[in-house]
Amino acid sequence: MKKLFFILTMLSAATTMSAQVALGGEIGFGSAHTHQTNVSDHNIFVRPEIEFGLSDKFSIGVALGYEHDDQTGEMASNIWSIQPFVRYFFLQVGAFSAFVDGTLDYSTAHTHQYRKNTNAIGAFVRPGISYRLTKHVSLEAHLGDGLYYNHTWNEGFKGEVNADGTVKYLPQERRNTNKYGFKLLSEICFGVSYDL
Repeated sequence: MKKLFFILTMLSAATTMSAQVALGGEIGFGSAHTHQTNVSDHNIFVRPEIEFGLSDKFSIGVALGYEHDDQTGEMASNIWSIQPFVRYFFLQVGAFSAFVDGTLDYSTAHTHQYRKNTNAIGAFVRPGISYRLTKHVSLEAHLGDGLYYNHTWNEGFKGEVNADGTVKYLPQERRNTNKYGFKLLSEICFGVSYDL
């Protein structure tokens, strides 16, 4: 609760310092089907964000994310995330600009069949580009995760057995995982920003 209050305070302070406020975000979907097993995987995500310009070079903001992943006949998960960020514009040429985001990340995922939550915290520094279409509208793209660190933990799962005694879901142990690395251009996310 204290972290949320701190973020809201920072955003409120930024609003009073500058009139530059932008609403934006990303939305996407994907689908895959494996013929041999007749299993389909459908995924959709939405990530709205609000950004407060502090100067021509710096801005701060926060993004809220939701993702739904559904494997037919297997499992379905809902993932929620919050990502406060600082953005630095290091290059501006005409309508084009390049920036880098320093982002903190917290997410929690609930898998319905396992009835368990998986939580993650992390941070990443990733590059992006922006193209201003009009006075108010810009197209943006993030170029991969950049330099990242992620810590994931869950409470495990006892398993589940069908009425006839066969195993429906195998038990899973409690796990803690640390990941870090550098990924550039591995995944490009496009978005739109609207300056108020």
